[in-house]
Amino acid sequence: MTKSKNLLLLFVLICISSCLWNDTAITEDLGDKYFYLGAGNESQILSGDEKKNIGITIIPQEVIEYNFDNRFIIAKSVAKRNSNNVQEFWIVDKKSKDLIVTDSISFMKKIESLGLKIRLKPRK
Repeated sequence: MTKSKNLLLLFVLICISSCLWNDTAITEDLGDKYFYLGAGNESQILSGDEKKNIGITIIPQEVIEYNFDNRFIIAKSVAKRNSNNVQEFWIVDKKSKDLIVTDSISFMKKIESLGLKIRLKPRK
């Protein structure tokens, strides 16, 4: 019985340690205390402390495309709602802190009206 308990304990410790040291999070500084955080199948854009990987979620998971310049962050996310994948398009004004969530057509019109030269790129 003791041998099986020891094996079980060893197995649990290996599992826990692999979770702790197998952090493959990708972060990218987007300026003005905004950052992209991609970890496994979760990716989002936050405002906070990139070095500590903590902050307030601005654009929730799952961010699949994004880009930024010195003033704006643009992103496309997919959310699971009622077993449907819903695409949302986001524009964040880093200076005024304004946040726009819209559909693809309105997103393209807003990008054009703001004169933005940046375009969405696949996440890292």
